[in-house]
Amino acid sequence: MKQEKRADRVSPITKQTWNRDLCARGKASYVGEFYKVDTYRKAIHRAYDLVGVPRWLPHRLRHAAATRIVLAEGIEACKAVLGHADIRMSARYAAAADQEIARGIAAKHG
Repeated sequence: MKQEKRADRVSPITKQTWNRDLCARGKASYVGEFYKVDTYRKAIHRAYDLVGVPRWLPHRLRHAAATRIVLAEGIEACKAVLGHADIRMSARYAAAADQEIARGIAAKHG
């Protein structure tokens, strides 16, 4: 059933679907040369547990960087850097950038 759906697919396969399929075949995605994505996340969680700060996901780094790019360079630059096919995906980061801009204006004007 799944194979038939894949064969009839019109749109390109998303990165998430591709990674999920790799994991299902035992070929998990890696961060750098040595760490699986899950291993990387677990290492971060262990380190934060050791020092007693709240856990966070590695994806927050990408989100923070994307928000900074939108603030500094604009949404098109964010789309290009992150490799989004559609500007609507980059708009998620623009919303966070809008909040930063609003905070700055509120601090300046009271």
